Amino acid sequence: MLVCAALAPAARAVELELPAGAIARIGAVCPDCEPKGWTACGSQDVGWGKRFATHAFLGTPQRGYLIASSLTGDEFRKIAEKTAYTVLGPGLRRRFQRLRLVVLDDAFADARVLAMPSEVNVTFPRPLHDCVYGTWRPWGCCVGKCEKEECCEKKLGSPAVEVTWKDGDETLVLHYSHTVGVSWLERRSGTAKVRYACLVDAKGTLRPSAAK
Repeated sequence: MLVCAALAPAARAVELELPAGAIARIGAVCPDCEPKGWTACGSQDVGWGKRFATHAFLGTPQRGYLIASSLTGDEFRKIAEKTAYTVLGPGLRRRFQRLRLVVLDDAFADARVLAMPSEVNVTFPRPLHDCVYGTWRPWGCCVGKCEKEECCEKKLGSPAVEVTWKDGDETLVLHYSHTVGVSWLERRSGTAKVRYACLVDAKGTLRPSAAK
């Protein structure tokens, strides 16, 4: 459920601390990935800095994931506020089609990048867009004094984005939201499912740690 305090703030500079060897391997498999545009996914305790490496790996076999070229919540909202409805959906689909998913195996000993997404689905409620597009109205619920002019998703509906990749017999689906604490990556194989939390409050730069 959307609450006003959960809206992602403006993007800020953050770092993800990884072993230097892992950073080199990521650069080798995805040389065109945006160097300052990484989205971190992991357990519910995942975070920036050292909190990515210690909370990245889940499932069997244990795997971690980084997403390149995603959007922060603030970037997503700015696009919606400035883009006409007829071109917003197609434009967002093209934008999310550019995402690259890097798979981290064997506790950072191996890295590989998946092919481009096999499917991208975007929905954006027309009533919400009518409220936020080209106006001064705040986007959220009770972000001021609970005034009628606010664009509250509880009343107007919420955007939804799903990005799907195939990795052998596994399917990865990013359920993206511009709201902090709501985006997640689902990893599934048959009936087995693993859920990774993804951070959208910023995009990170990879920084080497002391570990190899």
